[in-house]
Amino acid sequence: MFKNFSKVFAFTFKNMANTKSFKSLTAFLALVLLIAPTVLFLLTTKDGKGEARDAALNECGLESIYVVNQVSSSDVNFNALNTLAEDGYDNIVYVNEENLNTALKLSDEAAGQGKKVAVLQLFSKDDLIETNLIVPDALADDEKEINNYNKFINKYSNIFAVMSLGLSTDQIMTIAMNTDVNSYDYTGYNTGISKNDKLNELDTETADSYVRDVIIKALKYIVPFINLMFFYFMVLFYCQGVTQALVVEKQNKLMDTMLVSVKPEALAAGKVIGINCAAILQVVIWVLSLVVGLVSGVLITDHFRPGNTNPVIYFLKNLNRYDIFNPLYVVIAIMIFILGFVLYSSLSAIAGALSTTREEAASNNYIYVLALLASYFGVLFGGVLQGGTCPIWASLIPFTAALIVPGFALLGAISTGQLIASLAVSIVVSVILVILSGRLYRVTALFKGNKISFAKMLKIIFTSNS
Repeated sequence: MFKNFSKVFAFTFKNMANTKSFKSLTAFLALVLLIAPTVLFLLTTKDGKGEARDAALNECGLESIYVVNQVSSSDVNFNALNTLAEDGYDNIVYVNEENLNTALKLSDEAAGQGKKVAVLQLFSKDDLIETNLIVPDALADDEKEINNYNKFINKYSNIFAVMSLGLSTDQIMTIAMNTDVNSYDYTGYNTGISKNDKLNELDTETADSYVRDVIIKALKYIVPFINLMFFYFMVLFYCQGVTQALVVEKQNKLMDTMLVSVKPEALAAGKVIGINCAAILQVVIWVLSLVVGLVSGVLITDHFRPGNTNPVIYFLKNLNRYDIFNPLYVVIAIMIFILGFVLYSSLSAIAGALSTTREEAASNNYIYVLALLASYFGVLFGGVLQGGTCPIWASLIPFTAALIVPGFALLGAISTGQLIASLAVSIVVSVILVILSGRLYRVTALFKGNKISFAKMLKIIFTSNS
């Protein structure tokens, strides 16, 4: 039955895979999938340092400051400024003086004793609070360093202004306290993880809970949808080629001579499987490019964005901790995907067997197109993509199984029993359709009459008589 099948298969595969369009499309998408993850990660990821913080202040070296507060008559304890915990400015002794002359005299005496001191004058002018920092002449050599205190005043100008108004020490302490602000999304608030938290610095249980609630939950919608769309367009693109390839052979003037050395079943199966293998090779190249792209993207982003907080990168680096990409499930998912493609290709082979010209083949494509559209819209509008798990009915119908089961299987969103049952049904139906398409092609290989009706097609399939 399958005499010289290997020669037909090799010839078909070579002709398909050696075309310029096949090579160009494969190389282009492979390059995109290889580069895109790195570009996206770098554009959407900041390093672990977060937003730029205020530059650290250089030390002023002051030991004491004589404060003359001319804004308010209240006795203000300026030593509260030390609670700001600014390095180099947290151990200064502030002494209140009633008038500027006294403060200047005391600072000169202290400077003569080798102490680093200054006078701070606060006063009101044109509804503004201004400050003067006065350095004793004896400290002229240290004036540049001491003037760093002006930067401290500028950094905390609001606090200086409020303190000069004469608030109590407790009120000043409250104002000086830093405010901790956390930003949450809804899921993050429920799990206690703010947008500023770094997943790789949280305890494993909390971080993994966030990943399951956000990333994996989203993937259970995204991956099956990608599976659906990718398979849909793949069938539309390649199955038409199967139909046309079989019609071209039937139009070959040497067809009757060719059938002496090649059985019609072998010719049909060789065409179908040859084109399928070329398509699957293309998909394998794209998937490998995506995997390499993701791995290199993580490594490159970690190098240029050290300590980054990107949850997707955290997820990819800790895949082994989640119940996804189970090796058995991955293998079965691949098998169901391939069997589904063989299934639709067999339907397109039936369309080719029923056709004697390319025009007829184009009109007979409805055989697999209707099955594909019915499955596509059944999945899209049947609530399959909304529950996060694969419905039993969708997994047991082989025409819909190939559209969504592989995606759910990769994420572990389908039971083992349901997955095996889906695989078994896909195998049985695919084998039956391959045999039926071969039988139909055997009978119609040399057919030159009128267009074959649906009723006549069934008669040929089940009786082998034309």
